[in-house]
Amino acid sequence: TISRANIAINKIPDIDMNDALKDRLIGEAKFLRAYNYFRLVQWFGDIPLILTQLSDDQYFTQNRNAKSEIYAQIEKDLIEAISVLPEKSKYKADDLGRATKGAAKGILAKLYMLDKKYDKALVQCEEIISSGEYSLLPNYNQIFTQAGENGSESIFEIGAVALQASVVG
Repeated sequence: TISRANIAINKIPDIDMNDALKDRLIGEAKFLRAYNYFRLVQWFGDIPLILTQLSDDQYFTQNRNAKSEIYAQIEKDLIEAISVLPEKSKYKADDLGRATKGAAKGILAKLYMLDKKYDKALVQCEEIISSGEYSLLPNYNQIFTQAGENGSESIFEIGAVALQASVVG
């Protein structure tokens, strides 16, 4: 995902297209790169920070970067994404599940919490709450139904299809 996000971030600026769409697509790619680095640094600590497209042989020669450097890049990507991503309500039904301003603020708040920047985390959380984009459902069980998909409680969710595996025997 990071590799594909890097390609998008580095190639989309050269495409002749609507500027608002271009900015949003780059913002989505920065959100996805930040989200994936956020997960990786939590699992593995210091990891390589790759911001460009690498050739196959370059992947094995990357050095680890300090967690603080990864955090700084995640913060930068999320702040840049927040500046161009729309709120959840601005997407049409077919585009629900795309990265949003609220999702980027949510990940940024988590990053700030891990980095013990509680005052900055509070600002992001208060902005999410006051945005009017999200609310708690009256029945918690609704979250886990099809009707709850991308519902009012969902800040960011990854769509997937659960299929029953067939057993070959």
